[in-house]
Amino acid sequence: MEVQPTWSEIQRAFALEIANRLDHAKFIAYFAGGCVRDEMLSRHPSDYDVATNASPQQVQKLFGPANTLLVGAAFGVACVHRRHESKHINVEVASFRSDGEYIDGRRPDSIRFATPQEDAARRDFTINGMFWDPKSEQIIDFVGGRADLQSGIIRAIGDASHRIAEDKLRMIRAVRFAARYDFEIEPATWEAVLAASNQLGVVSIERIYDEMQKICKLSSAASATQRLHDSGLLQVIWPRLEQHFSESKTFLADTLSIVDGFSEPSFSLVMAAFANQLLRVDKSFTSADIRSELKSHFKPSNEILDEVLFAAGNVQILREANKHSWSTIQPLLIHRHINVALELARTIAGHEASSLDGIRWVESKLQLGNATLDPPPLVNGEDLRSWGLVAGPLYRQILDDIRKQQLDGSLNNREDVKAWLA
Repeated sequence: MEVQPTWSEIQRAFALEIANRLDHAKFIAYFAGGCVRDEMLSRHPSDYDVATNASPQQVQKLFGPANTLLVGAAFGVACVHRRHESKHINVEVASFRSDGEYIDGRRPDSIRFATPQEDAARRDFTINGMFWDPKSEQIIDFVGGRADLQSGIIRAIGDASHRIAEDKLRMIRAVRFAARYDFEIEPATWEAVLAASNQLGVVSIERIYDEMQKICKLSSAASATQRLHDSGLLQVIWPRLEQHFSESKTFLADTLSIVDGFSEPSFSLVMAAFANQLLRVDKSFTSADIRSELKSHFKPSNEILDEVLFAAGNVQILREANKHSWSTIQPLLIHRHINVALELARTIAGHEASSLDGIRWVESKLQLGNATLDPPPLVNGEDLRSWGLVAGPLYRQILDDIRKQQLDGSLNNREDVKAWLA
């Protein structure tokens, strides 16, 4: 049986094709940044970037306007793309550059095209500053990234304070990389993070949210949260959560233990754990407050907000589901976010070493399938009208009562409903 290539392998082949074509056109072309780092760690990169001495306009001329988007021409970046079956492969092709001043703590006010060595020197951390030359199949390392990768160290390139002053988001990125690879943050880099953590607010909410989504997907999301707390970054990211972490070591340890117990962490699941913990210890805090703060600090979609709040708000009832009436539990089981809520409830029960009877009962019911879990209603409003009930505001209450009794087995057919109405 033929083994199909992975998406990472498909992307790599396309990036290699781009690099070879640039080389044939007499340009320098290297793999750059994270893909080099991950391949050296024997991981599958999520994407591939190519660095070159060609300008974005030259890249577009070489690959054609139909296949090239000048997504960041002002910063020397073009995107070469190709359709593969039902998906698009996108490879960023960036010109070697040196950045001007970072006047707003987010981005340079200008760039100039530069040498590969200058390009490496402007990047954030040494492990992200290496190139790989497809032609010679050699690593090109101007910044000591190979040694730091082997030693398990996150180190800013050049002066750490200057590197972080350029772009404050690099503080969260340092935490993310350290957690993802189980590396240590080099002392000077860590000191620079501590000194500047209160300045994270200059970074847009959208960029912080993007980083936090990546952090929350890590199997080491708990370790990353601990570092966000230790660094002072969490005070800017979510002040109320940080307040409770600072006031109670037990609250911090319990929360991190729950997050560490997730089999497949996600932003929704981690935030639901935080929200559930806050609701548990702060009785003045409500679900509406959670929604408001998440919107303020991260601006997630309404779907993600609903997912977080549904999971956080239904933990206890799911843990005791076998003690409740079927009509109480059934709406939860057919909810689109039941799996997130169930994972949170299961993990919290495991953390507390408490009974899993309610969780197991829910899991067994979910195996029944939607036809059994959510049978069609016995009657509707048109039926009530045909039976002589005058239309009005009580219709909804009557239909809800009928549905509840249907689910609990008190009403099993339309004749039962007629008798009950009579």
